[in-house]
Amino acid sequence: MDKKLRFQILKWIGVLVSLIVIYINGSEMLHLDFWGYRPLYFFMACWIFIMLLMEPFFSKHPKKYKLLALATLSGFILYIGFPTKPVTPFMFIGLIPLLYVEDQLFKWKETITRWEVFKFVFHAFVTWNILSTFWVANTAFIPSIVAFTLNSAFMAIPWVGYHYVRKRLGDRYRYLALISFWLCFEWIHLQWEISWPWLILGNSFAQYPFLVQWYEYTGHLGGTLWILIMNILLYIFIEKLRTRVELKVNDLMIPVFTLFGPLMLSAIMYVTYQEKGELRNISIIQPNYEPHYQKFEVSDAEQLRTFVRLSQECITDSTDYILYPETIFGYYDIEKLNNEPTIQVLKSVLDSFPRTNMIAGLSTFKVFKDGEVKSGAARQANIGGENKWLEIQNVAVQFPSTDKSNYSVHIKSKLVPGAEIFPYKDLLFFLKPIIEKAGGSVSGHGRQNERTVFENQYGEKIAPVVCYESVYGDYVGQYMRKGANAIFIMTNDGWWDKTPGHIQHLKFAGLRAIEHRRSVARSANTGISAFIDQRGNILSRTNYGEEATLNGSIRFNKELTFYSKWGDLIARVGILSSILLIISSVMKRFRKN
Repeated sequence: MDKKLRFQILKWIGVLVSLIVIYINGSEMLHLDFWGYRPLYFFMACWIFIMLLMEPFFSKHPKKYKLLALATLSGFILYIGFPTKPVTPFMFIGLIPLLYVEDQLFKWKETITRWEVFKFVFHAFVTWNILSTFWVANTAFIPSIVAFTLNSAFMAIPWVGYHYVRKRLGDRYRYLALISFWLCFEWIHLQWEISWPWLILGNSFAQYPFLVQWYEYTGHLGGTLWILIMNILLYIFIEKLRTRVELKVNDLMIPVFTLFGPLMLSAIMYVTYQEKGELRNISIIQPNYEPHYQKFEVSDAEQLRTFVRLSQECITDSTDYILYPETIFGYYDIEKLNNEPTIQVLKSVLDSFPRTNMIAGLSTFKVFKDGEVKSGAARQANIGGENKWLEIQNVAVQFPSTDKSNYSVHIKSKLVPGAEIFPYKDLLFFLKPIIEKAGGSVSGHGRQNERTVFENQYGEKIAPVVCYESVYGDYVGQYMRKGANAIFIMTNDGWWDKTPGHIQHLKFAGLRAIEHRRSVARSANTGISAFIDQRGNILSRTNYGEEATLNGSIRFNKELTFYSKWGDLIARVGILSSILLIISSVMKRFRKN
């Protein structure tokens, strides 16, 4: 049979199978409340269907099928190396197929190949994004499609820049360009409003925190740098083998040293590190109210009885803190919490325990007074028959043991795009009617510019980190620079059903523990509550989908790590290098013209 005919037969079989998978999973998703892994099958089938139909127009490269297969392989290898899979070292080879793809496109005779690079790399990263973060669709279906698409496009841009610099400056700076542009991309992705840094390369080592104890100096971007360098060194070595270039000792020794040097350093740091600080006793509550339906079907009174019962079961005379999860009750006026009956009942539980501080996540709102400057999240609402301007907030609150009538508030400031913030709404103002017609709001949640730390009766301070904020290394470091001695995370991970998302989120908290050498107490409504030590080890934890309490002791450390003091220095070097490379490339083009 002719090869082209055989390919066409296989192609249309693939199209048919994809349509069947799309139909079956799409139909089930329409009729089920909880989707589990079905979005994975649905989205992958959709992407395969699109790629098969686009195949005739995808590329004119004579080896496009081979390059497309390698790009697919790259996305799959990156998926294999990312938590929760136990084979993290695959990250060291995940980018090698893409390096080969770019090399083949660079040698192609076509003049304009940047768009070709984008297409192949974009395909690889769409594959990785869907396989690793499909679970986002369990929260919001349409925003998940936007997340996969935009994140993959952003990831492809550094590769286009790498290809451009190589065209302009030659091979001498090619790998420096890739490293610099990728670090620049990850740093920007940590800062702006379209922030979805879940798949930062350095996060992959959350699976095995003992491998990256040196994150206390570099942060998770140090892991990104390590992965990029290893992929480049191994690619160079493979290319020399493939082209039968005579190998020198350094060709093997440099990759070996680059791999095992950081591993040995981390092992030494892991073994020799001593936990620092005074022990404090923490009680964690996990009420296990499923957030899509159950939390709104069960009355506030019934939920309150559950919180009171669980609190009475676990709290003791030696408990320093009782920690509740994110958004347990609300919406309450942030300035009148003491007047809320629910809050009064919760605080009454602690009347017999004078040393215990209560930390809780709440849904609140702030009403703007006449003449007061309104925030960007201000919206109008009817309160008591009057139209008022207010902002919605997701907050952490501490009621201290010394005076529970006073309380401290931290407003969640790293907001989930789509769910809690409409990115760049002033720029995208024309979408407002569409969003509002769909029942949404472009106002988003309120934020604060500075971090707030909560202080206890011993003068020690904790970092109240709300959910998504725990993914940001340098952001969490701002609490440490304000004196925080431990990290308390309040979260709700039941939005994603029982998929890898809640486990990844838990493991990322271990990286924050290493970066800042701060112990972590983590309370999840639905998800996994846990205690994590300063090495990033999970000391004890609950199970997903169970009502539970957890008692433990963690140390309150006062010493700042290098990373806590200086943040993402690696990214700043990458940004500077990127600027210099771009300027050099542009200037060379003008000189040539």
